[in-house]
Amino acid sequence: MSIGPLDLFFINKYLNKNPLEGMMGMYDIQSELSEITDFFGQKGTSVVNVPKHADKQLESLVLCCLVERLIMKLDSQYPKVLDLGRGNHMPFRAATRGSSTGIFQATKEIINWVTPIVEISDGDSTYSIYREGSPFFRSRERPDILIFESRIIVQTAETQFGEETIDLNIEDIGCNISYSTTCNSSGPVERSRCGMLPKPLIGFEVSMNKSTERLVEQIRTMRRFGCEFTASVILAGVDGKFEEKGHRALNNYNNLEGLRHFIDQLLIDVF
Repeated sequence: MSIGPLDLFFINKYLNKNPLEGMMGMYDIQSELSEITDFFGQKGTSVVNVPKHADKQLESLVLCCLVERLIMKLDSQYPKVLDLGRGNHMPFRAATRGSSTGIFQATKEIINWVTPIVEISDGDSTYSIYREGSPFFRSRERPDILIFESRIIVQTAETQFGEETIDLNIEDIGCNISYSTTCNSSGPVERSRCGMLPKPLIGFEVSMNKSTERLVEQIRTMRRFGCEFTASVILAGVDGKFEEKGHRALNNYNNLEGLRHFIDQLLIDVF
């Protein structure tokens, strides 16, 4: 009886070990994440809050590689800080606490939700990257990474009634949104909006284990959000021969260089 990668994943998970530990000969995610964070350090970027959990390590590896290849494609500057512990999770829904209105969130929590993880600019265009959420979609089905071709300016203001608001200005499309620190069952209350919401340029799904059927559902979700391009990196579970028209899928992860090549091919499609 042979044991495959997926079997090793669940054996280690059951034993409360790093699920990738038994697969390290095949998928050495930890060392590859260290390699690419060291590379960012050489470029002057301080990479902070590197995750210890295996699923977040894989997601962070893909995020780092995506940022790196996009910077190289645009001949842009490296960011001063890349925080791998940040996510754009929407502040809790009041309904989950047994209430529908009147719940307040700290301003910093709203700002964290609406501010991109990182922005990359070539002087003419700005690409804003969100992780595990964004202020433009409140669906529970959240793509792991979304990239918008927009510069998103976040500011705080105060209404004539003394209420603090968090204001977004999406310059490229003339969209302005104002959020309150008050939450209801849908999250932070939207006080005002002018213009159409931006649509993501790229949607990215990353997972250590996902069935083909579930991946197809996620691709449909990304397209429903308006993603012009979609891609996925799945470690196990998806049929290695899986193909979806208009979607780039890496179903047989080998190493960091293979991931870089995969993302380069995606960016060729985009640009």
